[in-house]
Amino acid sequence: MSMEKRKLKKIIGWVVIISLVVFFMYQRWLVIDISTRFYRRGPTYKVSNVPASRTAKVLQKQKKTVRMYYPKQGMIFQQFMNIEWFDNTIDNLSFVTNTWFAFLHDKGLIKQRVVVEIVALNALGEASLSLSNSFISSSWSKDNKLSVVQSLFKTIRHAQIPVYALTFLVKQQPMVDEDFDFSHPWPLA
Repeated sequence: MSMEKRKLKKIIGWVVIISLVVFFMYQRWLVIDISTRFYRRGPTYKVSNVPASRTAKVLQKQKKTVRMYYPKQGMIFQQFMNIEWFDNTIDNLSFVTNTWFAFLHDKGLIKQRVVVEIVALNALGEASLSLSNSFISSSWSKDNKLSVVQSLFKTIRHAQIPVYALTFLVKQQPMVDEDFDFSHPWPLA
């Protein structure tokens, strides 16, 4: 066998191996973690599993008055609520959004109870909220869906939580809607 045929077989072999690795990574059958071994910085995401009730651990907290915005009859209204305020951005974001979802459920604006299960926050201020259920109904109009999302964003902005974009997940998968793409972060601006 000549040298050229050996080199060609090696090249073809490496191309097949690399193609299979890329294919497996694309299908998420193979995950390669290079998080902190090659970088001196720590991990870029802070993750918090949010318990359903906050009785498990008492954190340093205080009370803060927060405006809860909600849509009704094509307009956005506000209601002031005194809620617990923590020293941690993740805890504040999860507590405010859980309170907002409970508030909308009590007002009858959303049919099923929604709970924030996991919050992830990166250094750029982009947060991911993994929810128990979707808070948007497929029977709603586009305007109604958008006003609900905008009222949540307005609540977070006026609570002065340093988050600049949100990604909505349902059970750690991108939230699905026929009108809007929730697979990418939505800016709070």
